[in-house]
Amino acid sequence: SDESIIKVVALAQLCMEFLMATCAESQHLIQGLTERVRIQAAQLKVASATSRRERPRRSTPERTAPLPQGLVRKCPHCPKRFQSEQYLNDHMLRRHIASVF
Repeated sequence: SDESIIKVVALAQLCMEFLMATCAESQHLIQGLTERVRIQAAQLKVASATSRRERPRRSTPERTAPLPQGLVRKCPHCPKRFQSEQYLNDHMLRRHIASVF
């Protein structure tokens, strides 16, 4: 009957209004989250650049004066040489991890 059709159309209209309000709220939330991510990415970039500039340079074994030939350990993957087996192992884990495993 006509009354039932009117109720169904009214219910459909209410559903559409609810969906549109939900979509608008979702878009608003996404915009806010996107802005927060942008801000945090910029802060991270600044912090990363600052920490790189402030990090003190330390004298590493690979930059020291040449050692007698019997005490030198050469990296098998690059031309660097080291004072001890431990320095060589640390270097390989830092620089040649794919080759080690």
